[in-house]
Amino acid sequence: MKQLQLIVSLSLLSLTLCEAWNDTVPDWERNGYDAVLANLLINQTTLTKITLIEYIEMMSTLRNIQQDKLQLPNRPEPDIATLISESITSEPDQLPYLFQGDIILTRDQMKAVIEFAHEDLANSTSTRRKRGGLTSELSLRWTKFPILYTINTGSGVDANAVQAGINLWQKLTCISFQRLRSGSGDFIEFFKGTGCYSNIGSVGGRQTISIGRGCNSPAIVAHEIGHSLGFWHEQSRFDRDNYIKVLSQNIKDGMEGQFGMEGQRDFQANGYPYDLGSVMHYGRTAFSSDDGDTIETIDKNYMGTIGQRVALSFYDVKNINTAYCNNRCSTKLPCQHNGYTDPKNCNVCRCSEPFGGTLCEKAASTSSSCGTIDLTAKPQYQTISMSGTGNCNWVITAIPNRKIFIQMDKFGFDEQNTCEYDYIEIRYGPDIANTGARMCSSPPRGPIRSSTNKAVIMFRGQGGRFSLRFRQGTFSAVQKIHQMSWRRSHNPPGQQKLLCQQPRNLRQKLAAGALGPAGRIVRKHVARAAANTATVLVQAVGQTITVRDN
Repeated sequence: MKQLQLIVSLSLLSLTLCEAWNDTVPDWERNGYDAVLANLLINQTTLTKITLIEYIEMMSTLRNIQQDKLQLPNRPEPDIATLISESITSEPDQLPYLFQGDIILTRDQMKAVIEFAHEDLANSTSTRRKRGGLTSELSLRWTKFPILYTINTGSGVDANAVQAGINLWQKLTCISFQRLRSGSGDFIEFFKGTGCYSNIGSVGGRQTISIGRGCNSPAIVAHEIGHSLGFWHEQSRFDRDNYIKVLSQNIKDGMEGQFGMEGQRDFQANGYPYDLGSVMHYGRTAFSSDDGDTIETIDKNYMGTIGQRVALSFYDVKNINTAYCNNRCSTKLPCQHNGYTDPKNCNVCRCSEPFGGTLCEKAASTSSSCGTIDLTAKPQYQTISMSGTGNCNWVITAIPNRKIFIQMDKFGFDEQNTCEYDYIEIRYGPDIANTGARMCSSPPRGPIRSSTNKAVIMFRGQGGRFSLRFRQGTFSAVQKIHQMSWRRSHNPPGQQKLLCQQPRNLRQKLAAGALGPAGRIVRKHVARAAANTATVLVQAVGQTITVRDN
């Protein structure tokens, strides 16, 4: 602890994290620690020994909080020197001393993150407003355009990758960038540091984005630029538990703090859906101890969707355009399929990838080999087949109040952890503008049923093949889904009382036993819930009851 005491005694830290957070800090005198710090600081233009120690302290605190929240067994304190060395060589965007692996926080942001983590641990059922993935601090938004930047070529950074990543944002948003030979005022400096990392939002003056070894692909650069524009990681959204499950048993010791969720004050309430295909989403093996999955999608068909680093998703772009460009067009067009007026051309709509037309009213044309791309579902099966190389989009529409049933018959693509270049994507959720289930290593797990009367099939082939059948149906079991929150409380000791918020008629049916065995299963499930209080999601679909812990 001598180094930390010396830093405090010299007043070099305006915030003494171990005192402010009242948590145990790592043992700074471990063998190899100074050598690791010295190695990290080589060619750095941002980090100092002091800030590195602050970051490591913060991550140690978050690790302890997350261990308590996940109710993990006590794990040994990791050797920080070894942990850092391993991450630098194998996972440059998963650095153990940075927040969520690649984010540099200001001291105020550090304090806010720790405070919320404590609050979240103390009250894990606290209400959080729905929001998108952008910081809500308007002071951290860029206000002057073009955004000025320099490329520190002397550091060895890949200038072509940097420019390609910038172009991804410039092409699709109203945000512009301008390169300078040397910077002054507010600007971004791209350089080759240890790993990939960036600030959140505009922090004033010179701020840096590190594009180190293993980070020099355009979409990874775009990911880091996304942070500087205000993006947090997608999987840190408050509603992530509805879409993914964190497999804590597979997280590497010392990395547990990387999977927290952010507080409502940290996000912009754009109301956009959770996007499993966002370029800001972790991959399935992030911070893994043995290459096992640390993230599992609730709908297993989406396992190949998460973690892509090829392109910006529709909602990545829409979120930025809403935040920065929403007032560009005085007249908003009646765009379909959640498209929006293009801030770069107010006469047309900006559409999600499978849609085209002025108002996103039809399937986007691709190749003549795709055949008919706007399809109408019928009660009888129809077939879509494709193989080889090419891009195809098919939009399937059923009559109102009907669903679309999809059955995969043939399937063969290159096996990939994340489907990025040879796959089929099926969009069958409530928002078909959102990224769908991308499949390459394995076919869908059973038949697929759409949430609405529309579905989308997208083929992105580089030698793969598939054949599927589709039809429309009434699916009487899939009527309006009623959702209820049940809470168990002791009333009095030894007895339980079931309370539900809505809908009242379903509660009455359950109480009266009108739903038969299904209702008894619901009551038994709730009775077996947590010792004091538990929240359970109950879905009534026709006469079928589905229950899961919420």
